[in-house]
Amino acid sequence: ISEPRPDPEPATYIFVTDTLNHRVQMSDGEGWSLVFGQAGEGTSAGQFDFPCSVIVDASGRMYITDSNNHRVQYFDGDEWIVISDGLGPGIGQFNNPYGMAVDRDGLLYIADTGNHRIQVWDGEAWSLVAGGMGSAPGEFIRPEGIAVDYHGNIFVADTHNNRLQVFDGQEWSVIVDAAGTEPGEFVFPWRVAVAPSGAIYVIDWGNTRIQRFDGTSWEVISEGEGHSGAGFLYQPFGIAVDQSGVLWVADTGNHRLQTWDNGIWSIVDDVYGTDVGQFNRPRGIAVYPPAVSYPGD
Repeated sequence: ISEPRPDPEPATYIFVTDTLNHRVQMSDGEGWSLVFGQAGEGTSAGQFDFPCSVIVDASGRMYITDSNNHRVQYFDGDEWIVISDGLGPGIGQFNNPYGMAVDRDGLLYIADTGNHRIQVWDGEAWSLVAGGMGSAPGEFIRPEGIAVDYHGNIFVADTHNNRLQVFDGQEWSVIVDAAGTEPGEFVFPWRVAVAPSGAIYVIDWGNTRIQRFDGTSWEVISEGEGHSGAGFLYQPFGIAVDQSGVLWVADTGNHRLQTWDNGIWSIVDDVYGTDVGQFNRPRGIAVYPPAVSYPGD
């Protein structure tokens, strides 16, 4: 990378889809608040039914996969706007969309899980990136997670094929394709995130763990399945990496958030409930500024 790069900044804001409370919360590091304009569970703009993932682009625009409403919404700072066309197999239609990612140019990528494909929004229209139910490169079976790195490479957690794929702008290839319990093997890989350094993190959901790939080898970085100490997870669903390389985790089954920073796990928030700052099965997590805007080594 020849262009000068800024010094990395830690995450300034954290956004969480508080899924079974059907809302989106945000933290500025001092406390939690509800994102403006929400109206609870429902089908109108600004209402949600099982909000699954959240992403914020470099301009601060927030996107939500409103999964059980089979749609995508965004918040521009003033109002919520639905940008998809409902349930179906057509372009711009969705079937339980889950994971999402945004690249440094503002293109929005959606894992259209129930339709076994990836769609992209350019700010005006939807188009198909890849899809088709199958096991060939560029085909998927219920892809749940998606991430884009600084260079525009698209990573997909091809969940029910138990593998990870990448698209480099020319062709799809399989990074890892092994079902099992050893490092580098997966049982239902769920979410994927890429650090500024290029390290890849994957929620290995069926094994209740998180794995990290440094470009050479895979390692398990979590402590196992559990309900108490830092690093122990129960049904984790969401991950994000900030510009400093800190991994943020939505520890869904434990109704809490954790971080992993250079080998050290910390519990950030751990309160079950319906009040602001409390959670009921949080599934999606995002950081702002997004790591994709920061060139890694």
